[in-house]
Amino acid sequence: MPDPTRRPLRLLAVMGASGTAQHFSSALELENLSADDLDPAEDAGLITYQWGQPEFRHPLVRAASYRTSSSAGRRRAHVIAAQVLEQSTSATALEQRAWHLVAARTAANEALARTFEIAADNEFAAANFTVAGKLYKRSSELTPAGNDAMRRMLQAANALRLAGAIDETRTLLRSAKRLGDDPALRAAIEYADDRLEVWRGAMIKGRDGLLKKR
Repeated sequence: MPDPTRRPLRLLAVMGASGTAQHFSSALELENLSADDLDPAEDAGLITYQWGQPEFRHPLVRAASYRTSSSAGRRRAHVIAAQVLEQSTSATALEQRAWHLVAARTAANEALARTFEIAADNEFAAANFTVAGKLYKRSSELTPAGNDAMRRMLQAANALRLAGAIDETRTLLRSAKRLGDDPALRAAIEYADDRLEVWRGAMIKGRDGLLKKR
């Protein structure tokens, strides 16, 4: 495919099914592209149109479009996708935007991380624990390394524990341990990890760990 076609294909691959027709159109405008640039891909059978929205003929075509792009090209596409979602305030859009920023290797930004933490707090208060956990995790990933990142990752683990995602909770707890050195946070992480062992069925191991912390 010619470069003017590869670029919108890359955007389509990055935005995926989560992007609306308006989102994709805005992304094209930011890159000075148009839907007409996709005509060679349509002629080659790589994409089809459903209700005016382009989509890949097969998930493997989407994967190929993404993987054959340069690292710089992929990062640029993620940045554009994040910019398009900047005005969206829904929890889903915020989580997607955070994911794009992380994928684009955006520098840690406390103000941005705080925005996602506030959104996570609101979702947690509404008992939307899965969404809250994802937002807390993205908040941690956008936080400069240190105890704030550690705290936010612990919050993500706690939210996903309440959602019943036990295996993912363990992964986040282990990640949290590597982010900071606050003794109180470390003790909270170890306590949560021991409780998980009990819930997972390793009751003796979990009990022994909890007793050591008394």
